[in-house]
This record gives sequence, structure tokens and C-alpha cells, in this order.
Amino acid sequence: MVESTLQQQQTATIHQEHKQFKFTNRLEKESSPYLLQHQHNPVDWYPWGEEAFEKARRENKPIFLSIGYSTCHWCHVMERESFENEEIAKIMNEHFVNIKVDREERPDIDRVYMTYVQVQTGHGGWPLSVFLTPNLSPIFGGTYFPPTESIYRGGISFPNLLQRIATLWREQGPKLVEQSEKAVSIIKKAFIEKSSREENQAASAEHVFQYAHEYLATCVEDYMSSFDSTYGGFSKAPKFPQPIILDFLLRRYYEEKDEIRKLDMINAVNFTLTKMAKGGIHDQLAGGFHRYSVDNIWLVPHFEKMLYDQGQLAVVYEKKEGAYYCWDYRELTDFLDTMVPSIGAIKPSELFNAMFDVRPDGNIPSGSDPHGELTGLNILHEKLDLHEIITSWNGYMISAFALGSIILNNPTYANIAEKAALFIYEKLYDRDRKILYRSYRKNSQKAIPIEGFLADYSNTIAALLDLYEVTGRTRWLNWAFELQATQDRLFYDAQDGGYYEESGTDKSVLYRLKEFHDAAEPSGNSVSAMNLIRLSDYDLNLSEEYQERFSKLIELNSSYIIEHPHTVPGLMATLGRFVSDHEAKIAFVYDQSVQNLNEVIQYAIHHTAPSQRTFIYVNKDDPECVDLIEKRLPYLKDAKVLDNKTTIYICKGFTCQLPTTNPHDIGKHQPSQ
Repeated sequence: MVESTLQQQQTATIHQEHKQFKFTNRLEKESSPYLLQHQHNPVDWYPWGEEAFEKARRENKPIFLSIGYSTCHWCHVMERESFENEEIAKIMNEHFVNIKVDREERPDIDRVYMTYVQVQTGHGGWPLSVFLTPNLSPIFGGTYFPPTESIYRGGISFPNLLQRIATLWREQGPKLVEQSEKAVSIIKKAFIEKSSREENQAASAEHVFQYAHEYLATCVEDYMSSFDSTYGGFSKAPKFPQPIILDFLLRRYYEEKDEIRKLDMINAVNFTLTKMAKGGIHDQLAGGFHRYSVDNIWLVPHFEKMLYDQGQLAVVYEKKEGAYYCWDYRELTDFLDTMVPSIGAIKPSELFNAMFDVRPDGNIPSGSDPHGELTGLNILHEKLDLHEIITSWNGYMISAFALGSIILNNPTYANIAEKAALFIYEKLYDRDRKILYRSYRKNSQKAIPIEGFLADYSNTIAALLDLYEVTGRTRWLNWAFELQATQDRLFYDAQDGGYYEESGTDKSVLYRLKEFHDAAEPSGNSVSAMNLIRLSDYDLNLSEEYQERFSKLIELNSSYIIEHPHTVPGLMATLGRFVSDHEAKIAFVYDQSVQNLNEVIQYAIHHTAPSQRTFIYVNKDDPECVDLIEKRLPYLKDAKVLDNKTTIYICKGFTCQLPTTNPHDIGKHQPSQ
């Protein structure tokens, strides 16, 4: 009844609002939520594409490019102040071809022009506001511009800036074109040649591998020296969660031999997670974490939540922290009905509880809470289907659910992860061309979907490897290899090594960049480095090729590793795994006769470090698995089940010890934890 009434009210509101729209522009046919938010601006917006470019060339007009995303606060401020202002829109429409871009949908375009603005002004941010020639070279750029003159709010007003650029274009157009082309050359030199062999290869990969342990120790020391022992975290305000740093420290914890240093590392991680969970950056009501805290104590957040943060943070939190996400039905209902006004005859709690599956007796299945810690509590989750997803971000969530399943021994989470992976396979994967698409939106009118970028491939591959480790299903491993082949074909730089962020097929993107530094999201190259090493363990034929590509990544980043290892924590984590003395392949050989597979796997999970193990499932009753073993891991094709028990082969490289049915033999090959 609640959902039915709600749907009726929403439908009526939509019809009513539709009648009131005075303007509708070309963005109405786009799939991006951010672009659709601007479809009724008086600005004659175009999406990025040839229609806009051709108009600019035909009419000899400069382009005004505005880049943002749906949860960007200042993007909405600039829309309200300027893009909804008919007088300002009139100036824009008369003198410019206006293009709107969603940075989450087109990170390649955002990356190019953000680089330009950062080089020219020393800073960047969103909304990104850039003026271009008809040939897409940048003339001038900045971020937010206010509608009126104000030194406090950014100096020149947006209308005055528009008039000034229009006048300069009219009077000095050829000179602006010349200057813009020089600017592009400078950026290419600064950001592309910097990544070349001549400038970035301060030492060979062999040198880095030889002294890897020293550089890894330096990286740990860099993080520990910047650790905030009062409030947690590894920087001053603004504070970002930076889960990739926490992940690196957890990985090094298992390799560290100094017991005092081990204790310092794990305490730093736990203390940071606890402070974040108790702070304002963590949404104490609805769950999840905001993008960052504007202060030093995790108190005042920048109020937006990103899926990539939730996925990464879910992996590094410990089980105990889950209590922060759980809610008592009466406490939540009373609070909502007291503090939030009713919607007609519907109580706020009825609406909220219907949407997030909040129940009087709790919504956590008893089998998912073996210790009874969450009895009667609710985990907030949306019951409705997702209407939009970004492929790379869902890779994080698939990994989080998959790893959560294996750590907590909860198959429900694995089912969620597999459902999400299957969704990507069915909705976002072209099986004929073997390519991923960037995003999906239900009922989208957009005819041509956007093809995936490096992060879409690298994150999905990582997720599929995690899924295989959890489920043992060969299909996920096979798909990971298939996607890696596509990634290598579309993004790999065969001359210098490393992966470009985009495929280069869209000629409207001025230049291709490689990103190695890890920020809120790990770079596609750092994720790819780990993928290459993990995949090399699953294929005897491709192992050498994959390890060579990893070595090229190390060589390209050798100066960072030697001088600033803390800038590439993802790559350092892979380096640590690659040179580990403890990394081993653990093959589980079984058929329908064995009864103890899950118990053996659980023992292996709790007596090995995730960064030091590779699980291989050899299901003798599965033809697809048998085929994979014969083609990729032939040294295991004759592995047999002994005594109707799960049989374990522990292998280093591609050589295995004698088989055993005793899981306790696994722990002998791992460092103390």
C-alpha cells in the first residue's frame, strides 16, 4: 500500500512538473543523471559529440565546456545561479556552442581538460569550466564562476567572463587558436613525455626487484610518519578515507617480521577505521561514508557518497565494525516520525522502512549472524533495482561482497556478488566484440553506449578474480582472462609499457594519458599490476608475458618507487606480493564424493594471508574446469582426489609438493600472523 501510494504521488508530480518546463534542450535524450538534471536549462546544451563540434566549426564559435557530476555541490550552485538564469543563458547561446559532460560517464574528457586547468591555474575541481576552440583545444579554464563580481567568491563574474572571451574570439580569434595549440603541446610534453622511458625510468625493474624490501619498508615508514595518532588518517584536512593505503599496510602487516612495527601498523589501521566510523564522515543513520572530511577530526563531511568509496572501505573494515550500520526498528521509526514531516497520509517511517527493508524483528537472517551479535537489528539496503551503474565502481562492490562472503563464511554475500557480475555480463558486455561499456541506465534513450575505460576493465577483472577465489566457478576466471585480452588490445602501450586510460578510438579526445598515482580510487595501472600477477598464477602459457608487463610497470614507475613510494601504494602492494617468500598456490582437488571442501577452504582462509595465496579449484566433475586446467595449468591435470577427501596441492611457481588431505599442512607455508 505504501509503495503503491508513493508511486501514484511520484507519477502525478512528474506529470505536473513536466507541464511547467519552459525549456528543453538536447540533453533530454541522454542517459546520464547529471546531464538529465540540465535538460530544462535555458542554455542550449549539447552533449559531447560531432553535432556540437560541427556547429562550432560551421559558425566559427568557441565552445564552452562544463564538466561536473550529479552529487557535486558547486555544480548545482553554478547551475542554479547561472545556467538557470535566462539572461546569462542568452549570452551563452549567442556567443558559444555549449557542451555538458558528466565526468563519471566520460572520465577521459574530464582528465584532459582538468590537466589543462591544473597546469594553467595550479588547482582544479568541479564544476570544470573550459573555453575551447572549434577544434577542441583549450583557450581558458577554471572551476566555479559566480554570477556577480566578488573577490570573496572568485573575482570575475561568469557573465563578464563570457563577454570577455566572446570579444577576444571576435577580435583575436587566430591568435587564440595559436595559443591554444601551444598549450596542448605544453601539456603533452609535461604529462605524456614525463611518462616515457627517458624521463621516468630512473632505474631498471631488476634494480627495483633487488631492493624491493627496502623500498617497501620506506613506503611503510612514510605512511607511519604521517599517521595522525590523535584522530587517525594519514594527512591533514581535508581528510580522505584512502582505503588503498589501509590495504597496503594490512598486506605489509603479514610480511613484517618486527613485532613492534607489526603492532604499530595494525593499530594505525584499526584506529583510523574506528575514528572514521565514529565521525561525521560516516553517515550514522543511513550508513556508508561520505567522500571526505573538511576538517582534521572526521567530523564535518563533504556531503556526497561515492560507490567506489563504499566498495573499497567494505574490504578493509573488520567484521566488528558492521555494528555501526545496524539499526533498531523502534529507535529508527520513532526518530523519523518525530523529526520528519509526514507525506500526506504516509508516515516518514513507513516510506523509509519500505524502501530500506527495515523490519520490527530485524532483517538479518540468523544464518548470517552466527554469534548472535545483530539479533533484532536492521541493515539498511534498497529493495528497488538499480537504475544506473558505473561498471568500474561496481567492480569494487563485487569484490567487497565476494571477500565478505569468504571471510564471514556467508554464501548470501557471494550470491549478491555473482548477481552483480552477471548483470554486468548481460547488460554491459558486448560478447561479440568482447568489450565492456562504461555505464547502464534503465530505460535509457541513448542509442550508442559509451565504451569502457581502463578502470572499467581493471576493476571488473579484479572483481572476477575475487569471485573465482570465493566460488570456484571457472566461468569467472575465464571471463577475467577474456577481459584482460581486450584490455591489452585496447589500452596497452606496446612501446613504453603501461596502460592508457582510454582506448584512443575517440579522436575528439586530444591526447591519451597514463595515470599511475593512487588517489580516492586506485589508478587503473596499479589495479592492473595486481591483476597481471594474479592472472599469471592461473596460466602457465601467459605467465611470462604477464610478468613482463608487470616488470614494465615497475620500470616506468621506478623513480616513484625509489623516491616517493607513498604515491603508488597499489603498485607497492603488488611489488610486495611479487617478491614475497610466502606466496603460494593452493589447489583444492575435489569431486562429488568429497564432503569437506568448505571446511578445508575455511581453514585455508583463516591460516593464510590474502596477499600471499592463490586458490585454484580443480573440480574433476566439471568439464569446463577440467578444460581450463588442461589448457592453462597442465601441471595439475593429473591431480587426483585421495580417500574421498578434498586433496590439497601446495605449489611454488609451477611445481607442486606431494598431495595432502590434511589442511594443517597449509599453515606451514605462511608467516605468523
